[in-house]
Amino acid sequence: MRTACNRRELALAIAWLFVDETCGAAEPTLRCSIEHGGARQLVETRLTTDPYAARAINLDNRFRFKPVMVGKDGAVDYIKLYSYYIKGKQVMLLHEMKYFPPNLAAGSEIPLGTHYIYAPLYQREMQYSCVLYRSK
Repeated sequence: MRTACNRRELALAIAWLFVDETCGAAEPTLRCSIEHGGARQLVETRLTTDPYAARAINLDNRFRFKPVMVGKDGAVDYIKLYSYYIKGKQVMLLHEMKYFPPNLAAGSEIPLGTHYIYAPLYQREMQYSCVLYRSK
């Protein structure tokens, strides 16, 4: 069960997702906060035309998280978020989230919710929250 301190830390990480640190950029950006094993990682993803070129983030050799945002010319065609479980040399897809966003106006943001992923056997947990935004 999460303590109040952990909840505050999670709230601060989610608040970070809403901060626009890119001056003048009009490209959409996907910001994700990933938590696993008491550690938190913040990941920023930009548009790509090649979904296979997106890199997966290894989380302590137990999980992998792969955010993919496909589109061009500032328009997002789709977002896919993949969560994998790693067992030895095998990688198993646990969860895939597909999202087809509406046209994102400048200065707007769309939260994609918080997802809780559980590994088989040992019930290890990974959670992530993502926000799609476009700066002004």
